[in-house]
Amino acid sequence: MANIMLQTGDAAKAVLTVVLVIIALAFLVFFLLFLKFFRLWLQAKLSCAEVSYAELIGMYLRHSDYHTIVLCRIMAVQGGLTLSVRDLESHYLAGGRVADVVRALIVAKKKKIDLSWEDATAMDIEGRDVLAEVEGSPSDEAEPAVEKPELHFGHVGRVVSMLELAGQAKFGDATVDVVAEGPVIEEGTRVVVAEIRGDRIVVRTAED
Repeated sequence: MANIMLQTGDAAKAVLTVVLVIIALAFLVFFLLFLKFFRLWLQAKLSCAEVSYAELIGMYLRHSDYHTIVLCRIMAVQGGLTLSVRDLESHYLAGGRVADVVRALIVAKKKKIDLSWEDATAMDIEGRDVLAEVEGSPSDEAEPAVEKPELHFGHVGRVVSMLELAGQAKFGDATVDVVAEGPVIEEGTRVVVAEIRGDRIVVRTAED
């Protein structure tokens, strides 16, 4: 009888140990995921482009480029667009160029061109360069001509406001629209022209 009770007690301890190990591992996984996504989650929240942890983890599990998708959502919100994470990820999973489509919609909004998310994504899936087409389209309302500086590869300027995929930088006395090459570039950072594609100016952080 004593042996049976002893064996039962040992079995209960073993089960408790297994349960505690599982709980500890689950907590560790949760903590690591929290650290992995915290900076991006906070950046989105501070930009009023909230993204939930569930959405971040879901994109991670689906092997989506969650970093680009979140930055595109931030860019969309700052550009006055209403696009959900689901919209952006769906287009990404369909093989679309999410960043170019969002930029195209922002440019279209500034130029007062009627372009919907559905139309822009359809054009992108067809293989058309929707951003180039929008940039090359005349605006519905004529605007006074603005003289742009003659920029070239290696031209150095400074970021006017935090540059997340797209924004503005100042070169001399002129402020122009630019696209970031790489991660977010903080306001006031010196940048250098890395590439010029038509009207699109790509910049990266300038080395000291």
